[in-house]
Amino acid sequence: MWIDFLDSFRERCIARRVPIISKPTEAYLKGIIAKHAPRRVLEVGSAVWYSASVISREIASYGGILYTFEIGYRDYVSALYTFHKQHAYNVVSYHADFLDVDLAKLGIEKIDMILVDGRKNQYKEYILRVSDFVASDGIIVVDDAIKFAHKTSSLYDFLEKNQIQYELLQLDEDDGIIVIYNAWVQLQKKKV
Repeated sequence: MWIDFLDSFRERCIARRVPIISKPTEAYLKGIIAKHAPRRVLEVGSAVWYSASVISREIASYGGILYTFEIGYRDYVSALYTFHKQHAYNVVSYHADFLDVDLAKLGIEKIDMILVDGRKNQYKEYILRVSDFVASDGIIVVDDAIKFAHKTSSLYDFLEKNQIQYELLQLDEDDGIIVIYNAWVQLQKKKV
């Protein structure tokens, strides 16, 4: 049933031209979750909650929790509908600009995995925002890192300037992701 839901959800998103993660990115996320079993995951830029559906399903079996942030009201409402329909009780979803949120006041503990897929020109700011909240062995995955490199240039400059090691994985013909391992340790040396 869950697979059928995701397939039909993907088809509806494509028909409505709603941007969602690609199938190769979805497979990568499932693989990295299976390998590292993150207990606390944060997603910046949930849109209609497709990637959140994938993540919440993968981490539910071992009690993982997903925190999502979406600034667009219509996307947020759509996400709540999906959340309710799938009985995803391991998700805490916020309608907020992630850069305006005080994560400490929300009581969010160290995050094991972060998916960044919000406004491309704010990727660097998202990374800086989570730098004190990511676990020492935490992983940050940045979507749309090739196709929108012209919009994410400040992130690339930041990573290079601060000698933060990352993998750039081309998962699609024209796009891919950035993966930063041991994110907290690496981000503590940031110079901004």
